[in-house]
Amino acid sequence: MKTARLLSAAVTLGLAGCGIEGTTSYFGPDSLIARADDAGDGTGAIPDGAAALAILPDGCQIWLIDNGVEGYATPRLSRSGRQICNDRYPPGAVLGRYDWSNAGGEDGVFRRAAAR
Repeated sequence: MKTARLLSAAVTLGLAGCGIEGTTSYFGPDSLIARADDAGDGTGAIPDGAAALAILPDGCQIWLIDNGVEGYATPRLSRSGRQICNDRYPPGAVLGRYDWSNAGGEDGVFRRAAAR
C-alpha cells in the first residue's frame, strides 16, 4: 500500500512537469515563444482574424497564432507575394495578441542557454 502511494505520488509529480520543463514566463521582445516542432493536438478554437504580427531576427514579419497547445506561423506577404521585411520594429517584437484565453493553459517561453 505504501509503495503504491509513493509510486502514485512520483507519477503525479512527474506528469505535473510535462510540457513546462525548460520554460519561463514571457519577459519581453527577446523571448523565444515558438519552435519549429509539433507537440500537441490543437483542440482549442482560434477566433477568425486573431493573428499577431511577429518580427523575426532578419526583420521579416510573420503572422502568429497560438491556441495553447500548438502555435501557427506564416509569412506576412505583400500584394505582390513577397515577404514583408523591414526595420520598423526590433527583432523579436510581437504586435497584437497571439494567445487566447480558451487555450486551456498558460504559455511559457524557452529559457536561454547560459553564456559560456
